[in-house]
Amino acid sequence: MSLIIAQAARDRAATGRTIVAVLVGATIISGLLISGLGYVAPPSRAPLKGTDRVTELDRPHDDTSGQSHRHRIVTRIVDGQCLVEGSATGPNGRSSPFTFLLDSGADGLFFTVASHARALGIDPAQLDFDHSYTNWIGTVHGATIRLRELRIGDWSQSNVEAAMDQTGFRQPLLGLPFLKALNFRVVGDSCELSWS
Repeated sequence: MSLIIAQAARDRAATGRTIVAVLVGATIISGLLISGLGYVAPPSRAPLKGTDRVTELDRPHDDTSGQSHRHRIVTRIVDGQCLVEGSATGPNGRSSPFTFLLDSGADGLFFTVASHARALGIDPAQLDFDHSYTNWIGTVHGATIRLRELRIGDWSQSNVEAAMDQTGFRQPLLGLPFLKALNFRVVGDSCELSWS
């Protein structure tokens, strides 16, 4: 009889440990899913294919909020990333086309010294890397720059503050303040930007 009681006690303890392990696992997975909301994957090094490029649509449409927008850009999600064609004009007036990575985790507009400074006519030796910024890498140190213009499709903004950092990623990051201004949303396997 005592052998049966001892066996039952071991079974209850094992069951209790199993339940605790399942609950801990579920909590960790839930936390990862919740913290990943709005995440856009880091840029890949693979070149874009012609079919992966942006398609511009210049016709009025309604978004889910019922607002009518005159202009819209739709781009396919490729490897977990939303990329959009645009251009930027540096402080000295030099303009260059870029493929921007839409990054809802970035708190601004980011360019890198290695990939973008020359295209914008910026001399890295003249930059002061004294600010901290947040992007997909985490906190990075960069220099504040001022662009004459940022253009996505026929949307543009003048006198734009941006950051130049030393991370070396290929595409400049277009962060949350700009995504809000451009009514960014994900629809199925596409990303949409729209404005009036």
